[in-house]
Amino acid sequence: MYIIKARGQPNAQGAGVAALIHDVLLPTFSTTAMLVGQAMQLWFNACSRTFAGTYRVVAWLLAVQTLLSLFNTFSGSSMGNAEIRKGFSVLQLVELVIVQIGCYQAWRYRKVLPEADEE
Repeated sequence: MYIIKARGQPNAQGAGVAALIHDVLLPTFSTTAMLVGQAMQLWFNACSRTFAGTYRVVAWLLAVQTLLSLFNTFSGSSMGNAEIRKGFSVLQLVELVIVQIGCYQAWRYRKVLPEADEE
């Protein structure tokens, strides 16, 4: 589902079940699984009021990557052929929100200190 629909030449689609699995199902399920995992980690961070699961710098680098990806989505229409533009999907919006929450938690919450093993 798209918030902003793509314009221009449609991508060449392969025929058959293998193309459907490779081009549609695998990217959809893998992206959804990654976003659900990130959302669960953010929920755990919010409950414990600590930042865990990744390094703080990774949260900021993910924000930069997401913003560059969004810029790439609309750069075709702003710097080039205005007739060709990628779409902006609900999944990209969810990813943007999750990355923003991760940046907020990296900035606001204290880090988890490593504990010594007692053996």
